Amino acid sequence: MRLDDLLARREDTDGLRVRADAGEEYAAGKLADLLARRGDVDGLHARVDVGDRNAAAQLAGVLTEERHAEEAERLRRFGLNPDGSIASSWKVPKSTDAPE
Repeated sequence: MRLDDLLARREDTDGLRVRADAGEEYAAGKLADLLARRGDVDGLHARVDVGDRNAAAQLAGVLTEERHAEEAERLRRFGLNPDGSIASSWKVPKSTDAPE
């Protein structure tokens, strides 16, 4: 944790990213905080793409601050599509077995 705090103070995103990718939750949180402070939407999206829930929480806040309230609300309500884009609604596939 001390190393992660040091890396965060130095704003060493690469160092934090390596540790976060290795499964260090504290480093992932510090990295998400740093990216959010910078307003780095693309960096947060990249972290969300690798399954970083810390980044997902921060992304909604950054979008709101950047005056993308509608996009932030969609993220909070519906999450992300598999391609990393923000979903606009939940899609329920039609069942081919349902009687007509």
